[in-house]
Amino acid sequence: MSLLLPSISSLVMVTRVPEAILTRISAFQLVFLCLFASALAMYIGFSVVSWYRLRQFKGPWFAGFSELWLGKAGLSGQFGEVLDNVNREYGQVARIGPNDLITDNADIIRYMSGSKGQGYDRSGWYRAFTIDPELHHLFSTPDLAYHDKLRAQMIAGYTKKENPGFEASIDEQVISLTRLIEGKYLSSESETKRMDLGKIIQYFTLDVITKLSFGYAFGFLVKDGDVYEYLASFAPSIPFITLLSLLPALRQLVSIQWIMTLLSPSKDDAKGFGKLLRLCEELVQERVAGDEKSDMLGSFMRHGLTPRELEKSIMVQLVAGSDTSAATMGGTLLHLITNTRVLQRLRHEMDAAVSSGKISRPVIQASEAKQLPYLQACVREGLRANVPLSPGFAKVVPKGGDTLAGRYVPGGTRVYHNTRGVLRNKEVFGDDVDVYRPERWLNDELEGKGTERGERMMRMLKDIDLNFGYGKWGCLGRVVAEHELNKIYFELLYRYDFTVINASKPCTRVEYIQILIKDFWVRVSLRK
Repeated sequence: MSLLLPSISSLVMVTRVPEAILTRISAFQLVFLCLFASALAMYIGFSVVSWYRLRQFKGPWFAGFSELWLGKAGLSGQFGEVLDNVNREYGQVARIGPNDLITDNADIIRYMSGSKGQGYDRSGWYRAFTIDPELHHLFSTPDLAYHDKLRAQMIAGYTKKENPGFEASIDEQVISLTRLIEGKYLSSESETKRMDLGKIIQYFTLDVITKLSFGYAFGFLVKDGDVYEYLASFAPSIPFITLLSLLPALRQLVSIQWIMTLLSPSKDDAKGFGKLLRLCEELVQERVAGDEKSDMLGSFMRHGLTPRELEKSIMVQLVAGSDTSAATMGGTLLHLITNTRVLQRLRHEMDAAVSSGKISRPVIQASEAKQLPYLQACVREGLRANVPLSPGFAKVVPKGGDTLAGRYVPGGTRVYHNTRGVLRNKEVFGDDVDVYRPERWLNDELEGKGTERGERMMRMLKDIDLNFGYGKWGCLGRVVAEHELNKIYFELLYRYDFTVINASKPCTRVEYIQILIKDFWVRVSLRK
């Protein structure tokens, strides 16, 4: 009996606690506590329901209950690596959010983006790149019919027929780049001049896209500086844009008009993104007034884009057409200048081609570059090892759901593309996927025999193309990027010797929704 007394006493005390508390709090506080408890219960219930919906897919445990895990990954600075590790650990279709999956299966990505994946629409991820909330552009619009209309109107602008100075415009910027290097950054035996190769490459890609778009380069290379402080103003916003693309609740908040107005750049800004918005507006107005030219802007006008559509389309090109190419170029050049074996073999091919008169001077032509097999292998391996795209491009599973990788996926689920993971598939690219090895792209050195070797090469080529999208979502600027990559690798490595200044940390690579290569300091000298 005595053993029961403490338990009975404790029970009496516990039952009296609520009464004691109630005498010490106001009615307002009680209502607040009840509301808080209700909200907490609803949140827990909603989280459990969300988790249960995609319970068949594995992933980081917290990701199944909250989008905060995905937001944290987005701000890690190593976004692609973090999400690629999820696929490596949990399989080809893995969970990264309450309503979010990610896949590194190339066939699934092609299926969602192609004609067979009828009903797969763009998710809210794309709306993070909206410039004008009242008018979507080619990359942000969720309206497939409008997307197809814009694409049909714009595609001709990327051809030499409508833009006859297409390749010559890129060549001009290659020459401008070499003039900058030789006029300011060449080192000698008695003097070292430091050059940030990552920044110089960004200047090059920006001058290329502005020359192709407007008929004249903005002059990043000539100035050797950040024209209008565009890069300096845009870089700090990239983490926020990353969160905006990943978190639907944040997109809803920012869609409120006064908040959007507060956060958006203004055309009245004296520098930065807003300054470029006004400049694009002025250039479009000049063209509408009758200043017709044979460049991308002129082609878009001839094919029916309205002035407002022109402004948004050109502005998107400045961002999408420069940063992605610069990321791949910078990463690939680092591989090439630090890999003696690869560099020697590439230069042997270059020297032989120039000596035989097969290469135009002062700048190689794209058609000539295609005839150099080892250069093409280096370009492709660069695209594989230095994917220009962070994970994203999420599509929405159609109503009624679908089956992916043998498992049912409910309608409304967002499925992200992991192109980095696709291009590190050991079954396709070999066991050394983390090594930069161009030889994997040469038929004579590819593993396997006969038909097997040919099929493997076709699969590799097919998968590497996912860097440029697929099907109706394919990248219009692919031809620009291919010209840039071929010309830059050839001309820089044929003309100059590069030495990394800091061998222990050659550069800083930061990856959010975009990939940035910073502090890529090198020593440049004329090649002996």
